[in-house]
Amino acid sequence: MDVTTELLKQNQSYSSSDNTNPDRYSSSRSLNYATGASITKAELAEVNVVPFSLRYSDAVGLFGVENHFIKVKLNIIGDIVLKEYLEPGYIKADINYFETENDTDFTTSSVDQAGAELDAGYSSAATPPLTLPAIGLDAYLSVDLQNLKTSNMYNDASLDVRLYTSDHEEHPYDLMYIKPRDFFYVGIHARNTRRLPYNIQLDIGNEYKSLESISDKNYIMRTSDRPSF
Repeated sequence: MDVTTELLKQNQSYSSSDNTNPDRYSSSRSLNYATGASITKAELAEVNVVPFSLRYSDAVGLFGVENHFIKVKLNIIGDIVLKEYLEPGYIKADINYFETENDTDFTTSSVDQAGAELDAGYSSAATPPLTLPAIGLDAYLSVDLQNLKTSNMYNDASLDVRLYTSDHEEHPYDLMYIKPRDFFYVGIHARNTRRLPYNIQLDIGNEYKSLESISDKNYIMRTSDRPSF
């Protein structure tokens, strides 16, 4: 029912200085000020580069909101990344320009990175900028949810942290694979009648895999257009 008139009447009688303390949103009947109290009005976080980590520390539970939802929206083009993703079939090589060669069967070589290529029949090697590898259109980024906890076993036991799909359905694992333009939700829930602090971290894009290389397809986010694999 619409209680706007009743609330306005109370403000007219007792003044309109609503209590906007997040710890008292429920008891002061000010839940309309809360951000992310429902999955349909979740707090928004946008990620444009990978890998990337999001960390959240706050509290949920009475007498504030008992649930907090975060909508994480990805817009990963792949032209700029913060680490090197290996393509299938390749092994990463490390080059140390300052290492001393102690193997008597090898001769130390010198590298002139600014030198011109003068040998006939050879092409200069180039180091391309870091991008997402071309592993096909059906490629997925990893999402890893970590509950870092608060070192209080009684509080931590009553706090629940979950991943949710873009269709608002609960994902059964803390690891999920999504596409570079997908979005998903994180839900933080108080399972006790007291204020519970939380400390969580989201690691997005530590892995970039093709559909075929994901051994357990249950980790892939199910959506209405991707119901099964």
